[in-house]
Amino acid sequence: WLAGRGPLVAAADRPARVAAAPARPRRPLLSRPGALAGLTGLALATLALCYAVWQPLRSAQAVDAAGSAAAAGRLGEALTDARDAVAYFPVSLSAIQTLAALEHAAGLDAAAEAELVHGTRVQPSNPAAWTWLGQYELSARNYLAAEVAYRRAAGLVYGTYGAEVVRAADLEASRR
Repeated sequence: WLAGRGPLVAAADRPARVAAAPARPRRPLLSRPGALAGLTGLALATLALCYAVWQPLRSAQAVDAAGSAAAAGRLGEALTDARDAVAYFPVSLSAIQTLAALEHAAGLDAAAEAELVHGTRVQPSNPAAWTWLGQYELSARNYLAAEVAYRRAAGLVYGTYGAEVVRAADLEASRR
C-alpha cells in the first residue's frame, strides 16, 4: 500500500499514458555563464571559510611553538614564532601577550609595552587585555599607568558598579 492508494503496481504493469518527450541535448555545465559564475563563487566562499578557520589554528600552533622554543632556551626562535602567531591572527590576545612576554624577556621593554597597548586597541572591551597591560606597567613600576589599566579592566568587568567603586576609591584617595 502506498499512501492509502492501494497496492503498489509495478511500472511495467501499467500502460504508458504519456508519450515520452524527445530527449533534449544538454549543454555542458561549464558552457553556461551562470553556472560557471555560481561554481566560482562557491569555490571562493569555501576558500574564505577555510582561511577564516585555519588562521586562528595557525596562530595557536605558533604560540605553542614559541612556548616550546622559549622553554628550550631558544629566545630568538621563540620571538620569531610569537611574531608569526600575531601575524597569522592579529586579534589573538594570547599571541599578543606571548609576544609581549618574550620581548620583555629579551629586554625589548618598549616593544613589549607597545604590543600590550596594541592588544587594548584590538580588543578594547576585553578586560584581560587591560589586566595584562596593568600587570606589565606595575612590574615596570609605572604605577599611574598600571592604575589606569586596572581601573579600565574593573570597569569592564563590573560595569556601572565598577565605575562607582572606582569613583569612590578616587574620592577616598583625594581625602588622604
